[in-house]
Amino acid sequence: MSIADKKDFTFAGFSSLFRKKAAWIGEYSPIRADEIAFQPMLNYRLSTTLHGMYDVVWIYEKELFSHDNWELVYDESLRLLKKNGYFIIRLRDSLENAIFLLKSRLGRNPLLKVSLQYQEKLQDGSIVCIFYINRLYFKNYKKRDWSVGIVHNGENNENIARLVYSIESIRPDDVCVEYLIAGPVVKEVEKNFLDSLAYIETDLTDDLPRISEKKEKIIERAKYANIIILHNRFVLNKDFFYGFEKYGYDFDYITINQFYDSGEIYPGYAALPERELKHQYNIYDSTFSTIEKGQYINGGLTILKKHIHENMNGFNELLLHNEAEDVELAYYLRFHGIIPRINIFSTAYTIGVPLSRTAGFIDVSL
Repeated sequence: MSIADKKDFTFAGFSSLFRKKAAWIGEYSPIRADEIAFQPMLNYRLSTTLHGMYDVVWIYEKELFSHDNWELVYDESLRLLKKNGYFIIRLRDSLENAIFLLKSRLGRNPLLKVSLQYQEKLQDGSIVCIFYINRLYFKNYKKRDWSVGIVHNGENNENIARLVYSIESIRPDDVCVEYLIAGPVVKEVEKNFLDSLAYIETDLTDDLPRISEKKEKIIERAKYANIIILHNRFVLNKDFFYGFEKYGYDFDYITINQFYDSGEIYPGYAALPERELKHQYNIYDSTFSTIEKGQYINGGLTILKKHIHENMNGFNELLLHNEAEDVELAYYLRFHGIIPRINIFSTAYTIGVPLSRTAGFIDVSL
């Protein structure tokens, strides 16, 4: 659907929006705007040169809920806005999706300040909303420094040394990296990285595998905007930093493409069939072109912004190892409008992990 006649689409005095720098999600813009098409195989990621560039973003040609994987379309479209801008969305209520779901996603997101400027029901029954968005942490989407948190149980010190040295060998000169180890001392790296290495003290007084508490302490201690938390079974590939230059730093909660050391896919961007906190089988899409109801980011390699922790709870410290702390976090963040995504340009691989670890995961793209 296009804006066939502006006189029939009143906009209640918002006609000035037609003159602002605009992005039009679709192929046939009836106004002066950049027409934007998504590539599902990239997890709907657009060129980083488009992020933060527009005063107005229109999801109008095709109703929001009519888009396949509309949450990915919504999330990526939002990232096209400047620090402040207008988000114009056309949608239709249905049994599957409703306008209050969209407004919940926007209104409950602590990273945004959102006001409803206007709403109108068109003759065809669809609804147009004009939201004014203030992206509260816009400056953090330009920052490139990293806090690397490592969850360590005292085993496989050589894996941690391999991880740290792999990062240092590819780190750009203008990027700062700190290493935060939640666990025992790793002598293999301590003497060479004293200035950038710190150990995280926890309140642990027992032998329970309090993995969520360790992760939360890492986030609390981190000083940089970008935080990656890894278990001591991963190494980052040479494309890690280059991949983020291509993907961009306009993200909140993501992971990267992961493989076993044999080259087989390690499903780090995975899902449960239903968004329920109960035992289910695991699924994943090897094309990264869908977002499932129970989408989550595998806890072995999680990337998020520091500003999430500044506004809301992170990992649930009550959850122990193998109690789905990663699933619970994903559901909690998604309820607040923070959608799990994946950067497919950066990669990592496991060390010494048997293929049987994810043998039960089903690839739904096949």
